[in-house]
Amino acid sequence: MLKQEKEMQFNIKLCDMGNACYVERHYSDIIQTREYRSPEVLLDGVYDESADIWSLACMLFELITGDYLFDPKKGKTYKKNDDHLALMTELIGEMKGDQLSYMKESCEGWEDFYMATNKSQTCYKLKRIKNLKHWQLFNVLTEKYKMKEFEATLLSKFLNRMLQWSPKARASARDLLSDPWLKVGELDDNTFMSKGYFKEWKKAVCGEDENEDSSKSSDESEDEEKSSKSDEFSEES
Repeated sequence: MLKQEKEMQFNIKLCDMGNACYVERHYSDIIQTREYRSPEVLLDGVYDESADIWSLACMLFELITGDYLFDPKKGKTYKKNDDHLALMTELIGEMKGDQLSYMKESCEGWEDFYMATNKSQTCYKLKRIKNLKHWQLFNVLTEKYKMKEFEATLLSKFLNRMLQWSPKARASARDLLSDPWLKVGELDDNTFMSKGYFKEWKKAVCGEDENEDSSKSSDESEDEEKSSKSDEFSEES
């Protein structure tokens, strides 16, 4: 037993920190592995630890599916960054409202990639890539990877909390710890779920299905009706 415990002891070392920066001291405008790079970094904007939250979503998707979430390519009329931003837009939608305002004001490279599509400058499109094919994360998981709907619902909601255009809109690491996707095997007082989330959680853990429950209840009511009618018939006879 002691020998086994000794064999199990090991040290862990963190390595390959080449693109890492301190939050309060940035010595590089480009951080993160290309495929995990956040939009504010692509647009030469202000970044902080929330960039790692974006990377986490990309890595989790890759671990689960075996594919990159974003794998941008260079084209004849556009650069890799153009394609990267286009892939993001196809997955999580166009920038709108406060997130659009924040990104436009905080990113120095904004005008290099985007142009306004209306006079009020409340809508923007990519300059060099026009035709986008929107495919939401839930649909990607169910259609491409054949994931069950309840699993795809929990996972896509979890990842979408991290995949927000604006760093300020992303969930923090602390907030993510209580997400239902991480609690599929357990439920405690610290787990907050909306009604929709709770239904999906019940499906995932208990295998409960509302349709099955409703069919069972209807069958039971039919049986009760039959038995009551037979009782009435026997009393009359």
